[in-house]
Amino acid sequence: MEDNNNNQIRVPLVCTRGVIVFPQQEVIIDVGRSKSVHAVEDAQSEFDSHVLLVSQRDMGTENPGIEDLYEVGALCMIKHIRRMDGYLRVKFSGLQRARILSVTDEEHCMCADVELLEDESGDTLEEMALVRRLAKQLENMDVLNQSIPKEMIHELSKGVSAQYMSDQISQIFPFSVERRQKLLETTNINERLLLILQEMESEKELSM
Repeated sequence: MEDNNNNQIRVPLVCTRGVIVFPQQEVIIDVGRSKSVHAVEDAQSEFDSHVLLVSQRDMGTENPGIEDLYEVGALCMIKHIRRMDGYLRVKFSGLQRARILSVTDEEHCMCADVELLEDESGDTLEEMALVRRLAKQLENMDVLNQSIPKEMIHELSKGVSAQYMSDQISQIFPFSVERRQKLLETTNINERLLLILQEMESEKELSM
C-alpha cells in the first residue's frame, strides 16, 4: 500500500456489481473479471492485502471505467482467498471509507489514488436521541424483516457505539444499492443515523 501522505494512498481497485462494503463489516464476494482478479492478486502480493472496493453505477456494464463508478468506496483488507474454477471467492473486511481521487486503468488491473475519509461526530445529545430511536425500531425488527438474525438485532439495540450501529445496519438491512451507497458517502454519524431511521420508518409504513 503506497502512502502518499497522511490520508491519501494508492491501492488496486475492485469494481463490484452493487455490493457496498462498510467499515467493520466482512463480506464474501466472487471475483471473476480479469482486472478484478489481478487487482486482488496484486493487493495480496504488493499492497499488504489492501484493496479498494467500489460499486459500479450500472450493474450491466461489463468493463467499467472511472465514469461508471461511484466516487466513494471502502478500503478493505483481504482476509481469505479461495481459488475456484474460473474465479476467486474472497473474504473482504471493510476498514475505512475512501473517496476516489484518480484511477489508473492499466492493462491488467485498475489502481486508484484515494483519500481516506474520517467519520464526523455531531451533537452528542442528538446522537443519543437518534440511537434510542433506532434501538426502539430494532426491537420490532423481527416483525419488519425476518432475514436479519434476532441475536444481531439484540446486539445492536444494546449499547454499541453509534458509529458501529449505523454501519452494521447499513450493511445488513435490505436497503437499495442507491440508498446503501448514500449511507457509505455520509461521513456525519448523526446524518447517517437519521437517514437509516427515515428509511426504516418508510419501510414500516409500507409493510402496514
